Amino acid sequence: MTTHTPTIAVKSNSIGAISASLRSWVKEFASSTYFVTIGTRRPTELPLLPGAAIILFLFLGMGSVGTAQAATIQRTDFFDFKATQEFWNTVRDRDGLERAFAPLDPAERYDEWEALRKSDPAAAQQLLDNYDHGEDLPKLHDLFLAYEMWNNAYRMYQYARDGRGMSFNNIHTMLDCASVARMARLFTNDCNDLPDWREPQNVARDEALALKKRNSMKKTGLWKWDD
Repeated sequence: MTTHTPTIAVKSNSIGAISASLRSWVKEFASSTYFVTIGTRRPTELPLLPGAAIILFLFLGMGSVGTAQAATIQRTDFFDFKATQEFWNTVRDRDGLERAFAPLDPAERYDEWEALRKSDPAAAQQLLDNYDHGEDLPKLHDLFLAYEMWNNAYRMYQYARDGRGMSFNNIHTMLDCASVARMARLFTNDCNDLPDWREPQNVARDEALALKKRNSMKKTGLWKWDD
């Protein structure tokens, strides 16, 4: 693990529950807040995938519970960016995502630690040293942050789904592709190469909504791509 200390602090209620035991201490993503918080604007019909913790930018107006822009998140906001990047590149489905979080479930002092990192770094380090699961807290920070970056890329995909009938990881329009890639920029520049961390019901819903929009566009001659 790297020795630097990221300045951004990610609260556990930035994400929804990954597993049964996480549900006892993690709220749905809809209540997402950071100490360095993130502005969000939700597309229609957005019961977002429960998961882990970051940001929204682009020409759509930002606002709500925070002011952090996507561009403010850097590699140095992770304790171990290289390990997190490997996680992004190798854990490609929902089952793998849940397996990654399962061993970290006991870290119930996560929010306390994140708050101390801002107010009393020495006390935060003491908590890590004395807490039985202290080594899990920086890992949770990094996984929450990676998931939130993914989740905001997924949000941007939903605009492409609802507005232009695009399927997940199959975006054809330049502006939609750019907005999705912008959210995931630390891990990939390809808007069609996101991990598929969606819940099963969201996988089905996304394709149903995309297909409905495509069929509507085909009737008016606006659909210009292969399915």
